Amino acid sequence: MTKIIFPFGIDLGTTQSAAAVFAPDQAEPSVAADGDRLTLPSVLRSAGQNRWQVGFDALEASSEAPLIQSVKRHMGEDRPVRHTDDLLPEDASAVILSAVTERMRTHLAQNHPDLDCSPQEAVITVPAYFDAPQIEATRRAGELAGLRVAGLVQEPTAAAIYHTWKNDLGDGTYLVYDLGGGTFDVSIIRSIYGEYQVLAIDGDNHLGGDDFDRRLAGHFLNFLVDSGFDLAEKVETEADAGRFDVLMAIARQTKEDLSDSSKVSVKERAIFDDRGGKSVDLELSVSRDDFESLIDDLLEGTILACRNALLAAKRRHRLTPQELDGIFLVGGSTRVPAVRRRLVETIGKDCSIDDDSIWSDQPETSVARGAALHAAAICPLRFESDEGFSIAITDLPPLPGDDRLIGELQWEKGDPPTAIRLGGEHEEIIQFQSRDDTLRFSWPFFDSAALAPEGSPAVSTTLWRGDEEVAGASLWLPHRPEGARQAPTLALTNPAVLAKDINIEVVEDDRPTHHRLIEKG
Repeated sequence: MTKIIFPFGIDLGTTQSAAAVFAPDQAEPSVAADGDRLTLPSVLRSAGQNRWQVGFDALEASSEAPLIQSVKRHMGEDRPVRHTDDLLPEDASAVILSAVTERMRTHLAQNHPDLDCSPQEAVITVPAYFDAPQIEATRRAGELAGLRVAGLVQEPTAAAIYHTWKNDLGDGTYLVYDLGGGTFDVSIIRSIYGEYQVLAIDGDNHLGGDDFDRRLAGHFLNFLVDSGFDLAEKVETEADAGRFDVLMAIARQTKEDLSDSSKVSVKERAIFDDRGGKSVDLELSVSRDDFESLIDDLLEGTILACRNALLAAKRRHRLTPQELDGIFLVGGSTRVPAVRRRLVETIGKDCSIDDDSIWSDQPETSVARGAALHAAAICPLRFESDEGFSIAITDLPPLPGDDRLIGELQWEKGDPPTAIRLGGEHEEIIQFQSRDDTLRFSWPFFDSAALAPEGSPAVSTTLWRGDEEVAGASLWLPHRPEGARQAPTLALTNPAVLAKDINIEVVEDDRPTHHRLIEKG
């Protein structure tokens, strides 16, 4: 039996997480979804005896155990997360990563039912502002989840990888506007000769789409108070918090509906009882203009962060506004129409960018898709045999007409084989070349259409030592669909930026003075 190890990408988000894979038979990365749910809420809740409910299961649970959320904001801290005794942020993140990986396992099984697929190798994304302890905590979380972490890529870089690949943009300088549920990040990214450089960062770790929902929920609350219901205008008790959570859920749906409609009628019956025990109905109309007026100052805060990032890029790298080639919208909250319009009216005007140069493909999952592309580029497709060896295809023919096949053999029992035989109508026997503990082989004229069964991606493979057959396996070597492109090979020589200033403290005559050596970014 041969197991196939698929490399994939994970966006470990503050409020939502996602996973994607760029399988060899796909035209573009696909997301491991649960029905129509593309992302998994980054929350968990104790189910007792060191068991956890994650994502929607945690949100919908009737358990009285507290909901653990926004764990990512505490990555790198050496203290338990709130509502737990000994669960470090990286431990909680490992639970979320395990649930995301299980989603990917189901996704692969559904899309390749005839293969034994296993998601064990992943590229995980981190914010551009993460420092070394936070980055290493993310790596440890992946390892605790049972993954081999092949790489850590910054979220704006992953988004830029996906957008430049998807839209065939090539070299350029782009602003990545990432408005998630709980955080807002803006980065200036330069793509040149396959290298993605982060030129500047800015943002607000406590601003996101949840704040949009909170403003609208507050509007609902004020409406109900003005309608005569006995409700606290500010959350004072657990009961108040529960009522406001209900209003938040209604606000979230209303916000999404307003992305497609100019006006929404809200009609919700018996949503909860007020403090006097009276059942509360919520019935009102909300226009898009009403909603945009509620969040106007929040949007203005994101524009200010964009301008700060552009100023930093100008100061550090002499980047002029006219050198910006476009804007990438990332995060589900960028679906709010006012976001794009405000960017066109402000940053677009400053930088001579029109609406056609603002890309928003798959905003909720573009980071995960970019990580999947990077995983496909740096990780081999690995085949593990239960006979104690593995074959890694380091250069799989990505497109029809590309006939080169290069692989490596990891042998763990006794004397290694001397040749590999790739079966089929045009059988090939290829001698291994040793490189340290790895045996390499190269098939320069690979043609999957000539293999048995004819036209099948299943390749019968046997390993030989001299004239003796010592082991066998079946490799799955498909071509990508016609018109598809392979994952970009990247030169990530600048994978991180400083998240904080580097300072030195000088004490003279018992008086300390601070001097900044290196500015953040």
